[in-house]
Amino acid sequence: MAEKIKLALERAYRERKNPAATLSELLKQAKVHEIDPQRLLDKRVIAFDEAGEHSELESYRLLRTHLLSKLESGQLSSIGITSANTGEGKTLTALNLAISLAKAADSNVMLIDGDVISPSIHELLDISPDAGLVDLLNDKAKLDEVIFRTRIPNLWFVTGRNNSDDLLDQSGWKRIKSLIQIFASNHRSIVVVDLPSILAKEDAYSLAAHLDGIILVVECGETTSDEVLRAQELLKQNNLIGSVLNKYSHS
Repeated sequence: MAEKIKLALERAYRERKNPAATLSELLKQAKVHEIDPQRLLDKRVIAFDEAGEHSELESYRLLRTHLLSKLESGQLSSIGITSANTGEGKTLTALNLAISLAKAADSNVMLIDGDVISPSIHELLDISPDAGLVDLLNDKAKLDEVIFRTRIPNLWFVTGRNNSDDLLDQSGWKRIKSLIQIFASNHRSIVVVDLPSILAKEDAYSLAAHLDGIILVVECGETTSDEVLRAQELLKQNNLIGSVLNKYSHS
């Protein structure tokens, strides 16, 4: 079952007019979704606006520099973003980080919404995809039907979708591993995965095991020290790179 993603990729290649198509060509031909920059800013998606005066931008730049150094040294090609609980800003962090990496890196960045029960990246982007990650993993969609891009260079998405009640069994999580490996193995590519919250859903731990490193998002004033310690304990075998303090006020 873990080979189904690879087979789906090969099938997508064969069905194209050019049978020698590559993953790079698949990414180039991905459908484009137009996004409204102002609506992104209204939702605190600020990483694309590097000329703007956003207090969080410097934090994303520092995190980006740290991650790119690991990418260059070959230490990591896939990163998971999680939090202790839901609603602590992990999805917003994942999206801003992916945009920041794409704007600076001489590489392809793939953002995957791995929170299959409660996907929300498509909502932040104001899009309504016809198919999403779960459809791909359950053989209800082809790989080229779930990959899309925006006008932000070097950045691609595999999101969830609205009104999806499908669930994944254990074999489905193995297929996610194959999907991550396919993208991460492409030359100079980095995969960012928005994981479920680690204390809320055990799925997060299953998926985190397939990634090179994990970042834990902590909400200032909300996440308790006990919750942080419990999350760190669960992630201790998964190369916890560090933590991001979200919603911190300098005032």
